[in-house]
Amino acid sequence: MTDQKVNRFLIPIAVIVVIFSIFKTIKNDKKEEQLKLENNYVIGEITDHKVTGLAETYHIYYKYSVDGTEYSKSVNYSFKYSDCQRTKNCIGVKHPVYYDIENPNNAFMDFNSTELDLKKLNIQKKRFKERIDN
Repeated sequence: MTDQKVNRFLIPIAVIVVIFSIFKTIKNDKKEEQLKLENNYVIGEITDHKVTGLAETYHIYYKYSVDGTEYSKSVNYSFKYSDCQRTKNCIGVKHPVYYDIENPNNAFMDFNSTELDLKKLNIQKKRFKERIDN
């Protein structure tokens, strides 16, 4: 095969892979937003952090419990805890985990919020409700 024939074959495949990746990312974001809107959450804890492969893929492992059943998941997340492999300072950090009430294994950890953020939000909601009731 000549280089031109190879290019005619590889370029459409590469385009399909990129489009599929973008679609999957958008679809996952909608799921996360939907789970967040449903507001079913528990506090999860980061249990491990690993970097794998030549491309240094960051994986955060976490656990959470729903109705007495413990779940463990991992996620590829390099933004917030990129130094955790070296320092281990993220191990034990707690964040809310939003989950599907019908399938608690369908969940995600919200790295942008902390347990303290949720406590503050709940206090504000309680104060607001007390003002309305009075």
